[in-house]
Amino acid sequence: MLYVDLPSPAEIGHLDLRRLDGFVSVYLPTTPLTEDIRQRRTRLKQLEDEAVSRQEASGLEKLRIWPLEEHFETVLEDDDF
Repeated sequence: MLYVDLPSPAEIGHLDLRRLDGFVSVYLPTTPLTEDIRQRRTRLKQLEDEAVSRQEASGLEKLRIWPLEEHFETVLEDDDF
């Protein structure tokens, strides 16, 4: 049996109500299958690039964006991800 932590509709709705500059929500399916890990990491990197691009396009200062990039990189480097 796999443990799956999916957000409830109420939790997703709550995230949708948040309106802060620099706020990013990412939903990414994960897998315990090692042969699929590369695909998941690639997708997360794509989502990071998209999030950073949107932050930059919104005019958010780079000093406010780099912690987001650092967080993504920490997750991408985590072999347990």
